[in-house]
Amino acid sequence: MDSPAVVGIALVALLVLLRYFAARRVAARQGQYVWLAFVPTLIGAVVILWTGVQMLATVPVVGVVIMIAGAIYLAVALRFLTRLSRSITAAGPQDDIGAAMTEPLVDYMSTIMGLLLIAGLVALVGLIVWGVSQAAR
Repeated sequence: MDSPAVVGIALVALLVLLRYFAARRVAARQGQYVWLAFVPTLIGAVVILWTGVQMLATVPVVGVVIMIAGAIYLAVALRFLTRLSRSITAAGPQDDIGAAMTEPLVDYMSTIMGLLLIAGLVALVGLIVWGVSQAAR
């Protein structure tokens, strides 16, 4: 096997084991382990930011847009993980862990959907402006 393939497989296996460990700790109502369960999500947000930084040299406008999107996504994810961690830690031994996770998850999904709708509207307006400017030529 190629060396990058071995590293990739090992990384995926590590992330799966990390998530499994974190899920067991979260089931035991130890909310601080929520962060470990969402390491791939946080890595994805950092990769989005890094991609925007790399694109600044070649395509500055696109790089800035990607950096803004990555920063917003990272901020929303960190807010969600903070609230989820507090909610799970505050759950008592007799409380349902699913009920403790519901409010932060609904807030996260509502925020993400709202941001996606706003981004879609901005993209639509941008396409309309671009189309009108092309028709005027």
